[in-house]
Amino acid sequence: MAANAIAGIEIHEDNAASVPGTGGSKNLLSGIIRKRKSPKDEKTSRKPPDNKWLQQQMPACRPVFTAKHTFGLFVAIGFLFIGLGILFLVTSLNLKEININYGGSMCRVTNADELITWLNNSNTSFLLANVTDCQKISYESCEIYLKCVSHLANVFRADAPICNCTVNVTVPSSMKSPVYFYYGLDNFFQNHRRYLNSWNADQLRGSLKSVDSSCAPLDSMTPIDKASGKPENTSLPIAPCGLIANSFFNDSFIFNSSGVTLDETNIAWQTDRDTRFKNPDASKNISAAQLSGTTMPPSWPRDLSYLPNGLQNEHLIVWFRVSAFWKFKKLYGRLYAENSTSLPSGTYSLNVEYNFPVSGFNGDKYLVLSEVSWLGGKNNFLGIAYIVTGILAIIAAIVLLMVHLMCSKWNKGYGKREL
Repeated sequence: MAANAIAGIEIHEDNAASVPGTGGSKNLLSGIIRKRKSPKDEKTSRKPPDNKWLQQQMPACRPVFTAKHTFGLFVAIGFLFIGLGILFLVTSLNLKEININYGGSMCRVTNADELITWLNNSNTSFLLANVTDCQKISYESCEIYLKCVSHLANVFRADAPICNCTVNVTVPSSMKSPVYFYYGLDNFFQNHRRYLNSWNADQLRGSLKSVDSSCAPLDSMTPIDKASGKPENTSLPIAPCGLIANSFFNDSFIFNSSGVTLDETNIAWQTDRDTRFKNPDASKNISAAQLSGTTMPPSWPRDLSYLPNGLQNEHLIVWFRVSAFWKFKKLYGRLYAENSTSLPSGTYSLNVEYNFPVSGFNGDKYLVLSEVSWLGGKNNFLGIAYIVTGILAIIAAIVLLMVHLMCSKWNKGYGKREL
């Protein structure tokens, strides 16, 4: 009764005294009423203002998708994707691309006598005394030579001659200039978690001695004394540190054919060139004095002072943009034909300084010459993916239509049961 009385008082304030069961509670109930209508309580109330925005009463579109609308939408999306897929695929198929494998014995050695002479001299023979028949091998590929040299400490590898080889590039028909020139690797996993996190941001911005655990295990190293061939007493920070820098792809390419220019500039992201990679003291190159107190990565034959533009070398910057897959290609430069808007057909001689071995990880490497369009380079997958998606959308529309017709037939009495 008390609850009913209170409810009655809240709705009908003037009849508060006449509500049955209130008795002497008139003053108390009146106080409750006055308390509820207190201006102070109205100011502190959490009730939002009475407008359409805050009360969520704004006009809104609430479409109800019928079977007809759903079928039409899926069919429209399907044909749209198929049309775009055909456009992308035709654009990609019209681009010319040449792939050349030059790993292993595919690259013919041009200075084998120089390599064998160096391996047979007294100092090198002593260092390679435990390597079976390294001095007796007839070098038919640079991979065999690099496998022998890999047994030397990096300070001794600096004296090793570079293995030069030639690759013939056959262009069957003219290619629109500029022709993008890539190098590619197979079975090289740049997407490994420890690999892609193995670098130091401060060091790449010029603080060469800044290393931390992110570069481990290649954060510091005890260098080899060249005079004695023994490790020194002090461990020095590696510059640049980490697995990415240590595995830097350092093959170089020179076109021996006249009338062809290889432009190796502006191949890296501008943000990387301007912000992420800096030389110490904003210098153009890195000097040996600036590298004092550091040592080079164990796989490098020479330190940063030999690398053109130091940390701002664009090939190094491109390498630090790691790939998501085990087979990838990276831009090395652009080919321009002199006095022509296209690269003429023919056979071009390419000289390769073979420094990057691939036999150690059972990989392979290749070169790619490709035209580009408004869609980018040659990529058939994008067009195929759009076409497949469009076909699946149309199939889904047909399946939904069949389900709708079957359910409509069922609801008209076939199989209908009374509840």
